[in-house]
Amino acid sequence: MAMLNMEDEDETKTQGLADICCRRTLGNPFFVIEFITMLEMEGLLSFNLGLLKWVWSEKEVEEATMSASNVVDLLQARMKKMPAGLQHLMQYAACLGSEFKVSVLETVWAHTQQPDRLGVSSLLRRLEEGNFIERSSSKNTCRWMHDKIQEAALSFGLATESDFEFSVGLILYQKLPARELEDMLFDVVNLINKGQSSTNVEFATLNYRAAKKAREASAFQTSSMYSSIGIGLLPADKWESHGDLTLKLYTLGVEMEVALGNDATIEVYSNEVLSQNDLTLFEKLPIFLAKAHKLSNVDRQYKETIEYLRRIMSESGYWVPRGVMLPFHSLRVLRRTVKAAKKTPKSFFERPRLMKDPKHKTEILLLSRMFYSSYFAKNQFMLVFSACKMVEITLESGVSPMSGQAFASLAAIVNGLLQDRKTR
Repeated sequence: MAMLNMEDEDETKTQGLADICCRRTLGNPFFVIEFITMLEMEGLLSFNLGLLKWVWSEKEVEEATMSASNVVDLLQARMKKMPAGLQHLMQYAACLGSEFKVSVLETVWAHTQQPDRLGVSSLLRRLEEGNFIERSSSKNTCRWMHDKIQEAALSFGLATESDFEFSVGLILYQKLPARELEDMLFDVVNLINKGQSSTNVEFATLNYRAAKKAREASAFQTSSMYSSIGIGLLPADKWESHGDLTLKLYTLGVEMEVALGNDATIEVYSNEVLSQNDLTLFEKLPIFLAKAHKLSNVDRQYKETIEYLRRIMSESGYWVPRGVMLPFHSLRVLRRTVKAAKKTPKSFFERPRLMKDPKHKTEILLLSRMFYSSYFAKNQFMLVFSACKMVEITLESGVSPMSGQAFASLAAIVNGLLQDRKTR
């Protein structure tokens, strides 16, 4: 405001205008510039060549900007004065995120019903001149000068139509090359989800892809959201018509809900999967492991975890000792495993084969979780039994990701209990 008050003896002259600016922009420097620019464009602030001073009427400024309670309203008012084509391009660009590729915007623009005689580059240049966007050094990407500009662009006109963002997402999904679609997967899925609420297996699959990608980035809340939306897009006969996709969505959903600690949703998803009689134990395994993970890692109920896994294994045909016979069977399995390990040829360890039997894969995964819980529950005999059984399964059926842990544990047990350093 000092620039507006230059060479004026009354240093408080701009105080009133400064107060209005502060109320309308909350003191944000970028928005102050936008506000002053708007006042000059509306004729509420002008330079008087006769007086060689800036002149304004506080009353007129106050009244004219009364309806603009925030900066989005101010930006929106400025945007509405633009040519229709420029408005539309800005709104399509706003759907592409805080930063977007010019080539992607061109793809959307070429498939909309809003053609303009000026090309995308010319329209972007005008937005750049208006301080709405800025180009990267390579000129291939643009970004908004402020997130409020992007918000304002999506708050009026064409952008408020119910299927606007969905139509943009659909264009991107159908027209982008596979690599670019993968790079923009979250943006595309978010746009499609804003307009798609009915059954659609194709979009359910798309949400599953986004959920997996979010999980890989440890964005568990986001992954949970995509899993939930994907489940909602499945048809009523989902298990019969799209069983593989349905299982994947529910399994990933359970995993994410466990990570987030949402007990109610865990139960809903788990019960849905476990109630499917046509699924094999191996297909239900991720649900069992997720519930065991919650019991042990979240609730710290290690004894309850052991009992839960023992029950699951027993019902599935796997033998697990319990009660007073546990010490006897654990030591018996230990001696048997040590003998088997001694007789195993070196070629097995030098050129190990991979475990392929689903039954053994299932058993060793359950035993691995049993071993973990036994350690923290200080159940030494179940610890010994779990480690030895994992080694036995490996020697019989081949190696799995759990085999290294099993052999290392057996080495520690042999050294500690049997004092057998040679076998170790």
